[in-house]
Formats: sequence, C-alpha cells, structure tokens
Amino acid sequence: MRSIALFLLSVLSVTSFGQNILPNSGFETPAHSIGNRWQQPVGQYGHYEMNSGFAANGNYYSGICMYSSRPNEYFFVPLLERLVAGRTYHLSMQVRVWEDKCVAYQELDQLGILFDSIRHDVSTPFYAFNTPSVELELNVVDPHHWYEVSGTYVANGSERYMMIGNFFDRPERGSDPLLVDVQMGTETKKEKKRSGKKKEKELEAFREAVNREIRAADPALDTGAYFMLRFYFDDICLALMNENGEYSCRDSAQPVVPKTGDVIVGKQINFEIDRSTLLESSYAGIEAWVGILQTNQGLLIRIDGHTDDTGDPAHNVQLSEERANSVLDYLIDHGISADRLTFNGYGATEPVADNGTEEGRSANRRVEFVVLAH
Repeated sequence: MRSIALFLLSVLSVTSFGQNILPNSGFETPAHSIGNRWQQPVGQYGHYEMNSGFAANGNYYSGICMYSSRPNEYFFVPLLERLVAGRTYHLSMQVRVWEDKCVAYQELDQLGILFDSIRHDVSTPFYAFNTPSVELELNVVDPHHWYEVSGTYVANGSERYMMIGNFFDRPERGSDPLLVDVQMGTETKKEKKRSGKKKEKELEAFREAVNREIRAADPALDTGAYFMLRFYFDDICLALMNENGEYSCRDSAQPVVPKTGDVIVGKQINFEIDRSTLLESSYAGIEAWVGILQTNQGLLIRIDGHTDDTGDPAHNVQLSEERANSVLDYLIDHGISADRLTFNGYGATEPVADNGTEEGRSANRRVEFVVLAH
C-alpha cells in the first residue's frame, strides 16, 4: 500500500508539463532573500513589500527602480529547471508603475529579460550592458492599475537563470558590422574599397556613440535621469508551451497538501556527487516545504534519504543519512523547529526503479518527505 501512495504522490509532486518553472512566482512565501530565492538590491534599495490592498494578487509583491542614466536595479532568480533547447516558453507578469516614484514613465517602453547560464550579482544597482534575450512592451496607460505584459522565448538549452530590468543599449547594437570590424582592427576587403572620407565619417559617428554610452554611465555626469521610475511586479510566469501553444502558470514548486501517511518525493532536491552538499537548484523545492510547515503548525515529518546500489552498501546508508540530515538542517536554518523533524537513511535498500539502468538509478537517488502527523 505504501508503494502505491508513493507512486501517486510522486506523480503529483513532479513538475507537470507546462507549469511555471519560477520559484514563488507571486512572492507569497517570504524567506531570507526577497521571497524564496528571488534576489534584488537590498537595504535602501529593497522594495519587497506586503500590502494586500496594493498587490495584484495575494499579499506580497516586489519592485525595482529603473533609470536612463543611473545604475539600475534588477531581479535575479534561479530557474527550477534548465530550459530545453529549441522549445518555446511563455513569459508573463503583472506590472504597475508607482506614481510617487516616477518621472517620464512613457520613456521606458521596453522591459528587458535576460536568460543566462551563469549567475549575476544584483545585490547593488549597476549598469547592465547585456543584450536582453527578450524585450517586453511595457505600454503604460494608467499608472494606477496593474496590467499584464507577456511574450515568448525559444531556448538554446543552457539557460539556468533569469534577470529582469532595464538593459542599456550598446552602440554596437544596430550599427554597421563593418564599422565594428574596423573599430576592432579587423577591416574587411569590402570595407577597404570605401572612400577614406566616408569611412572616417562613419567611424566618427561610431566613436561618438561610444562616448555617449560612456557619459551616460558616469555617475559624476548624472543630470537627474531622463526617466526615473519604480515598477512593481507580481505573478511572474515562465512556462513551457506545448505544440498547441498551451501552458499553465500554476506554481510547480509547491508540493501537494500533505496528510498523515503521505510519502512525497522531493524531485528537485539534488546533491554534489557522492556528497551531502545541497546544490543550489534544491533550495526552491525545500523552501516550498518551509512554507507548508509554517502554514500547517501541526505537521510533523520525517526526511528519508535513498541512494542507488552503486558502491559499498554501508557507505550508501551513511551517505543517505547525511543527505537527509542536510535537508533537515536547511529547514531548521529557515525557521522550522527541530521538534517537528526527524530523518533516516536507507541507502539502496528501498529502490523504486531498476538499478540496471541510469534512469532507474536516478529515480532511486531521492529524498522523501514522510508525513507523521498533520
């Protein structure tokens, strides 16, 4: 009977096709960062707020300030899973200008979205000259109301992170690539045929564009910002689309509501190879349990670690115990009482799949949350 419950609940806890792959997409589960793994500038720059009367939905929302000639603020978030090469993703969010912190909001008509394979530090405002992966039309009509912006993105397969904000244009974007070649000392044969006067004129225009960029990025020359505004964000969605263009923005990181006796597989909880060190991709899945345990104060759980059958059995039991204990420690570090938690390690003694295949071994390397009381 236990195996049947495990199967059914593990299906429910897996990220279903087309669900939202952003953690805490509505900022409703506060954590040590601005709301469950979302990052943005902190301190005087922090705009993670609670106000059910202002939020698009729920109680929480967050914002960033964007400028034309000052360092900008950015959101940064690890995705719950790497994007799939060649597949199309739906991207949408609720946005709202805060009129009290707003100058010439009409001048910022594009919001930049950068998908990347590497981490970016957004702890303080800075100048981002990256070329955004997607630009969404803002088109603010009424600064007193929330509205949705949306678009699509075709992945290249390396993307693990997303950054949102105002990305400065570089003069190279949209300019004649031959001019860039000359500027970089790689003049082409075609360029050599141009008259010296025309070439010099074009190069001068290019140099002036570069100088304008340098002046715009110099805080000492800041004249007050051509536009200066704070945008708030809520209900951000990134979801894989199927062949019919369908998707779901349901939060996929939230496990099913647990009951006594349930055994729920933590499908997104991963560790370094042959170690008990949690990978960053595990945080969102564990923090979803932080929210559930905070909401359900009577909930008691046991964390079970399991491995495949590779290697020494005694070592596997020890490794599975240490991995389960790492998850327990993470929950305690994030405010869950140790009295409500326990752990165990079973090594390879309770497989759920065939250890003769890599797919089976991957399924057997798992962490389970066993509900002891609710």
